[in-house]
Amino acid sequence: APPLFILFLFPILIHTLIPSMPLETTPAPVVQEHSSHFEISFDEEKKNVFHYVWLRDNCLCPKCTQEYSLQKLRSSATIGLSVAPSSFTASSSELQIKWNDDHTSTFTYAWLKENAYDKNATVKRREQVKPTLWQASEISETTHSITYASFMNDDLSFLKALKTYLDYGILFVTEIPSSTESVELIAKRIGPIRETFFGVSWDVKNIPKAHNIAYTSVDLGLHQDLSYYEAVPSVQFLHCITPADHGGESIFVDSYAAAEKLMVDHPKDFENLLRIPMTFQYTNNNHYFKAQKPVLYRNENLYIGVNFSPQNHGPMNVPPEDVLPFYESFKKFSDLVNLPELTFTKKMKGGECAVFDNRRVLHARSSFPTDEPRHLRGAYLGMDEVEDRYNTLGAKHGLKPFRA
Repeated sequence: APPLFILFLFPILIHTLIPSMPLETTPAPVVQEHSSHFEISFDEEKKNVFHYVWLRDNCLCPKCTQEYSLQKLRSSATIGLSVAPSSFTASSSELQIKWNDDHTSTFTYAWLKENAYDKNATVKRREQVKPTLWQASEISETTHSITYASFMNDDLSFLKALKTYLDYGILFVTEIPSSTESVELIAKRIGPIRETFFGVSWDVKNIPKAHNIAYTSVDLGLHQDLSYYEAVPSVQFLHCITPADHGGESIFVDSYAAAEKLMVDHPKDFENLLRIPMTFQYTNNNHYFKAQKPVLYRNENLYIGVNFSPQNHGPMNVPPEDVLPFYESFKKFSDLVNLPELTFTKKMKGGECAVFDNRRVLHARSSFPTDEPRHLRGAYLGMDEVEDRYNTLGAKHGLKPFRA
């Protein structure tokens, strides 16, 4: 065997005798100055435009953005449209700009790429948050459920469940303790509960002379809760504490899938429901809620949004020539919503909780005998809280934000 000192020196000799291979470096982006903007080529095929007014408005220095709150210290309205560089320096990693208002801004290329607003970048962001449309056969007990213990205690499983919810709008939590407090614990794992006139959380039981059709045993057709609110609660939790022995099945439908089918197969009816508003109301039990809004709308991602709750339709307030077109188009949409292939039916067991996007996933219930002690407990949450929780907790585990 060779002496130990030879083994020790061998790597040093090799390093000395054989020159190191040059490291591959990423070429610096090409920055071109124009009258109103920079054109930056991060690669040979793609050029991104960054307007001077946009760059000056988004300066990240401590004079423009507060250090700890990360909020702006000036209004976008104070940025002059004539702002322009007096000079700039483009290094291999960042762009430094001296403005004609004697201010200096520095942007890393990584930040510029992340916030680029060209058409391709915008389309990519929309695709990132585009919902996954589904039919009943695509909702699985395996892929769309999580145990209560994992939901509450396992961050990675919890994050996976939230991503499923964000994509599909529906999720089931199983093996939940049989307590009226459980639904609030599940909701608060995500964020603050949105209280309504029903309370922080609320019971769904068959009640004699109920002021809400949900608190009866009759067949309850597909609908959204609180459609008469101006800002409809996004996330709904329904924890089954005691199921009915006969009937009382829960039914869920992806209204986005039905709306897209209407758009493709019946474009005129689709446009009618985008254009003509319906009255949604609840005027009972010392409450008076009324909202005028169309059945379909374009949401914040330019995707289809839905307002659907026939139980809460009130008298329409539209021009006479819009009445018949509305009813004709609404019937076509209602027929699509109720297609068997879109209808996911589940007999909820005690200890299961459905978590679904109330603005997207319509829900219904089959009738059950009045003497059955069916008992669910519900709560609401905002979609913003779901995204916030996913993004902040996900960042600790190396996940990218849901909405980049």
